[in-house]
Amino acid sequence: MIDFQMVLNPYGGKNTFLKNGTPLTLVGQWGRYASRPATEWLDRIFTAVFTETNEDYELTVVAENFERLLFEHLHTQHSECKQYHSVGFPCGLTASQRREAIERLKEKYDLKCADTRYDIPVFCENVDIPHGMKNVAFEDAFLYLAREENEKMLSDLVLLDGCRIFISLAETSSVSVRNGKIFWRVASDTISCVLDAILTRFREIPLLLDDIKALRSFPLPDEDKETLLWAESIDEYFTVEDIPALELGSTHELRIKASTQGLLSEIRLEAVDPTVISINGTTVTACAVGETEIRCFRGRESRPAAVKRVQVYRTNYVRSISVVCPEKLALEETGQISIELFPKDAEDVDDIVLLSSDSSILKIDNEGAFHAIGVGRVTVTVKSKRLTEMKTVLVLPNISAFTFDPPITRLYVGEKRRLIVDKTPADVYDDTYTLRSMDQDIIEVIGL
Repeated sequence: MIDFQMVLNPYGGKNTFLKNGTPLTLVGQWGRYASRPATEWLDRIFTAVFTETNEDYELTVVAENFERLLFEHLHTQHSECKQYHSVGFPCGLTASQRREAIERLKEKYDLKCADTRYDIPVFCENVDIPHGMKNVAFEDAFLYLAREENEKMLSDLVLLDGCRIFISLAETSSVSVRNGKIFWRVASDTISCVLDAILTRFREIPLLLDDIKALRSFPLPDEDKETLLWAESIDEYFTVEDIPALELGSTHELRIKASTQGLLSEIRLEAVDPTVISINGTTVTACAVGETEIRCFRGRESRPAAVKRVQVYRTNYVRSISVVCPEKLALEETGQISIELFPKDAEDVDDIVLLSSDSSILKIDNEGAFHAIGVGRVTVTVKSKRLTEMKTVLVLPNISAFTFDPPITRLYVGEKRRLIVDKTPADVYDDTYTLRSMDQDIIEVIGL
């Protein structure tokens, strides 16, 4: 038995038809069916499928709820369709999830659009209509609601142009198609489900697509652009960020988003020229100057789902800075900070900047000359265009005074006395000192 599948895309893409897993060539009638909504070819599709398969077949419809319910109630009239299955789209998103995401973006960008733009025009007899529908004259309606079939209404409806849907209550659900009009007998316990499906397909989805189009006129960041792609996708999908030019030797973490965690784990990344870049997981390393591409594959597919261009460049900026300066300075000391740059011919050697974190303690000019004018701790910073090197310098005072304990006032000839000497201030740059007698014939100092 043939396995026939229809993927009916209401989000702006083409419909797809597959026989035993192989897509049909979209020429002739299949080309027309691919580009038009199912409501326009319902009355011909089962004949076309049987002609294509030429035997009994099993039908699977991948679609939103409207088409899934429609074919569920329609296929029973075609004996060659032995089994029927319906499933949602592979991405797993519902229309309401898509709508919620777009509503958040509309609020973010203050986009205001009337939600009545696609209210469904309805002609009804003694039936309450839900929000999102509006009562109109018989000839202006798209949807007709009645508690039971009305022969005159049915005959008048067949004569009208365009697709129309007539819904009446019945014990069991069934669908028939005449002259492009859909006559849907709906069981009372499923009427709300059918009306919700119609609202989603003919009101919510058109509103969604209009809002996506309006949002694309805004200068959106990549994250919001991805949300728009996500909101109109039916397949599992992933997006890969554009890659900035990479400096030789640098690494870059590639940002990938996927509609499902399972798909994310299946994505393969390959470098067309692995001598230019290497790839480890999602980390890209720039190995050589040049250009190449990263090809992104979904699972075992042989054709890349995305291709990203990568450029690797080399700059002649300073790549290392060596700073030599004293860790301690004496108050009022002057000198020169030594700076070595590599390479010496780098294009930013003339852009080197020297800074003192506190010029009231240490003054530095851009040639590296310094003058310690205050006591305290400062940071000396040397900056190129891309690098920064810092050193900490402590400026200390010199000894300003001594005190003796006990104070010397009078000594007898031959008398010896031990002196304790204290210096002021206690924390100084150089704490060494020497005691000397001014006249060795009168007094002799031994030791300090």
